[in-house]
Amino acid sequence: MSTGRARVVPGPRVAGRLLTALSPEFAHLLHGLARHADKPSEDEILTAAKHLAQHLGIPQTAWAGVRSGSKRVSLAAVVVLGHAQDDEAFRTSRLAWLRAMLR
Repeated sequence: MSTGRARVVPGPRVAGRLLTALSPEFAHLLHGLARHADKPSEDEILTAAKHLAQHLGIPQTAWAGVRSGSKRVSLAAVVVLGHAQDDEAFRTSRLAWLRAMLR
């Protein structure tokens, strides 16, 4: 049953705060990449997530076709959430879960 509410993706500033709270590694990457760490842009969030994904073994091709818009912030959130979870949270592997979620 639908409540009729649209999904709302937070803007870059709120997304940056939420994601850095989940992952110290992402926070470190974002801090190093963002001009203003407290006001990251969508591009800076995505770039930090791409670096984190690469560290986790996600190929750059997983990001092909990602354009501007809320989907980019959502994909960054998927990477950070996948990184922040314990290994026991995954039925298969962290890498398999991340690859499936990025499709």
